[in-house]
Amino acid sequence: GGAERAAELPFHRVAGDEDHHDTVVRLVQPEEIHVRYGLAREQAHAAQADIIVAAAAVADYRPAQLSEAKLKKTGDRIQIELVKNPDVIATIAHSLRAAQKTTLLIGFAAETNDVLAHARNKLERKQLDWIAANQVSSELGMDADDNALTLISAEHEIALGRAPKTELARRFWQTLLAHSRLAQPEGT
Repeated sequence: GGAERAAELPFHRVAGDEDHHDTVVRLVQPEEIHVRYGLAREQAHAAQADIIVAAAAVADYRPAQLSEAKLKKTGDRIQIELVKNPDVIATIAHSLRAAQKTTLLIGFAAETNDVLAHARNKLERKQLDWIAANQVSSELGMDADDNALTLISAEHEIALGRAPKTELARRFWQTLLAHSRLAQPEGT
């Protein structure tokens, strides 16, 4: 598998930003990603991108052995050995930085504790330009309507506050446009 769907979404700038024209953002979303075999394909796509937002990661680990058939009950317990998956955004970042590409790399850090410290560590370790840090709890994050984000770069730490996810998405892009090289007109 791996067919891609593309969607063109209107991206409207906020009031007070009249110097910029409305922009159309083309989003390419793979229907499925096979990490073990698809990383080279993802790296090829990344080499042509201006911005990469890695909003979700594959699982950190996978079973060491795959079974073609259902595992039958054989007792009260079962042991499954797990092996680490490749870190897709870190691998892409490394190859882009090595090739001196200027792609803007944005990642997310969904954390349960020490949110900002873990996010800063990921920002540096994965060679990202920005990371959106959020606390995951029963009230925020994955299964909740609201979230709270802090955008972190080498130069900035900007709390976007708690809000519905659609509002945070607007604040996310507003902040990136105002505080990153996205704000610079081409040729300057």
